[in-house]
Amino acid sequence: MAKSPQEKIWINIPLIPKCVKVHILLFIIFMSILIFDTHCIFSFSFMILWFLSILFMLYKRKQRIKSTYTWKKIRASVISKSIEKGSPFGVTPLLPYVINIAYRYTYGKHTYQANTFGIASCMEPYMNYIFSQDEANDLLKERIKDNHIDIYINPHNPSDSIIMQGMSTTHSSSYFSPLIAFIIPSLFFYIKCIL
Repeated sequence: MAKSPQEKIWINIPLIPKCVKVHILLFIIFMSILIFDTHCIFSFSFMILWFLSILFMLYKRKQRIKSTYTWKKIRASVISKSIEKGSPFGVTPLLPYVINIAYRYTYGKHTYQANTFGIASCMEPYMNYIFSQDEANDLLKERIKDNHIDIYINPHNPSDSIIMQGMSTTHSSSYFSPLIAFIIPSLFFYIKCIL
């Protein structure tokens, strides 16, 4: 049985994003070290390396966000559009609606399809949260004209495309989410090694 274009796109979305899996793995390693590290030397060293890796990741994200302003603007055909309650990863109370726009575009000799809205957090690009349904409707009307939408493609990797350049103000706070997640292992370290 053939899948719809939207199903073909969404079927490849991981339930747990790659960056979250990495942080879960690092947390498990950290806790294993912390349990057996009687003098807290190895666990402290691991925490420093973990923190530096987070800073590096944030730097790379900042560079990627900045690079989108140099991406090429082209016209894409809209395959499907919807406003849904929640998202593939659940519902967030502050941003209860998610916009899904699937689109198809041709660049060079190849045709691509995607549903990447923009860069948000490590969950990118699938968490297209928005405050209200009216705001979501306004955004769809503003962006989609005659069943076409302007997108921006990475000229060095044409399969990499987005609808919104940079980072939207809606998602700007999620830029610091990896640092916030680092608080949890820090608390475990504080309880065992400092108290």
